[in-house]
Amino acid sequence: MELQAPVMGARLAHKMMSTRNLTMDPRNFHQFVMHRVTEILETTLVELWRWIPSKLNVTDGATKVTGQTQQETWITDPQFLKNDASNWPISKKQESIIDTSEIRKHVMTTHTKSVVMFNANDFSNWRRLYRAVALVLLFTDRLQAKCAGRDMPATATKAHVSKAKMLLYKQSQSIAFAAELKTLSAGTALPKGSRLAGLNAYLDIDRVLRTRGRLNAVDIAEDAITLAHGCRITNLIVRSFHEKYHHLAHETIINDIKNSSYISRLRVLHKSVRNTCQRCKINRAVPRPPHMAPIPRARVGNFERPFTYTGVDYFGP
Repeated sequence: MELQAPVMGARLAHKMMSTRNLTMDPRNFHQFVMHRVTEILETTLVELWRWIPSKLNVTDGATKVTGQTQQETWITDPQFLKNDASNWPISKKQESIIDTSEIRKHVMTTHTKSVVMFNANDFSNWRRLYRAVALVLLFTDRLQAKCAGRDMPATATKAHVSKAKMLLYKQSQSIAFAAELKTLSAGTALPKGSRLAGLNAYLDIDRVLRTRGRLNAVDIAEDAITLAHGCRITNLIVRSFHEKYHHLAHETIINDIKNSSYISRLRVLHKSVRNTCQRCKINRAVPRPPHMAPIPRARVGNFERPFTYTGVDYFGP
């Protein structure tokens, strides 16, 4: 081991000293050019290569159509090769034009989505779901504040929570009411066959689908948000109201949900939530009394003399 250590160190030092700093990066070229340029740079030195102008290049007679006859120079050689190497043509780098036709072109494409999708099936609680989305929004705000040089927010605020809920509402609506959203976005009325035809549905400023009610004159009243019956997000919202009222006051739960949301077949959905609630199952459970055993023959014996069946307690007081 003591002998291997200096050997490895010597090999590493030799490798570092033998590495040449190349001014050209062949990885910028296409594969065909890249591999051949790399092989040339690895097997030869850059100082060994010289430049020849096109007018003195003999090989052009075999690869290009020219009006000049180069038979003599083709057989012999260019005249400047007979002179001293110091008199050979020199490349003027400041006048040369860089050929970029073989450089690899990087094409980048982007794909944007109009709606951010969150997997609501991974959550069993409505509060945990919108809090998780609020933390995602907090993270994006922190990144934007850091890039802009502003103070970064430390915790999620009420604005993050409200925005998170709106994003989840829009996600649920984009899946269940895709055709209705497309129609309303175009500024046309819903067809008669739509599920929301008679509900005065419209899109608010946040592009959330709402149902216009009759309490517009009341300042505290707000139009109900339209949610689908079979959506996971809707199920979590109804379950949160069910747990808020401690699994009781079912009619109060229905009225409270209707104040903020419109859900078709709400009573059916609330009943399914109650049936799947484990606490409600335990509260509805009723003990089943066991069947009584048949009476022994000694107790029902008829037409028998007294004390025919007698029991003696030997361990009594």
